[in-house]
Amino acid sequence: MSDEELNGFFRLEQCMLQAEVFGMSAERGYDSKAFIRGFMRSETAKYLDADFSRMQNEVPAYIMETLEDEDRKYVHPGVCFPLEEMQWAGYLYRLWHLTTGETSREIYRQASATVVHSAYSKYRTLDGHEVIRILKDAYAARQEERKAGRKSV
Repeated sequence: MSDEELNGFFRLEQCMLQAEVFGMSAERGYDSKAFIRGFMRSETAKYLDADFSRMQNEVPAYIMETLEDEDRKYVHPGVCFPLEEMQWAGYLYRLWHLTTGETSREIYRQASATVVHSAYSKYRTLDGHEVIRILKDAYAARQEERKAGRKSV
């Protein structure tokens, strides 16, 4: 197996790992918006964002347990998105980090749980890289609108 193939396998593995963790939150009935917001800002996400961390080799149940221990504010019952949607969101957020190098916190600033929830029904069948481009473009447009709004005041 070439280095490029190994890198691709590692990236896929990381995306699938985060997809499983997000899916577990749905299976446990956790409030999806709170979970996503908390996860993307968590110390656990920072570890997963690192070039190498032992957390990247853990099983999803251990990562979920770590999140539950880290902060109960975002692991509580509430309005829960469907399992497939949560898995898609987890996969997409991790792919975004691996593609751009942006931190989970920076990514969440551009694509909140509400934005990704809305995007799911429209873009779930597209390639993840295309979805990331669409969401980044939408964020840039919102930023431009805000700047234009401030200038006209």
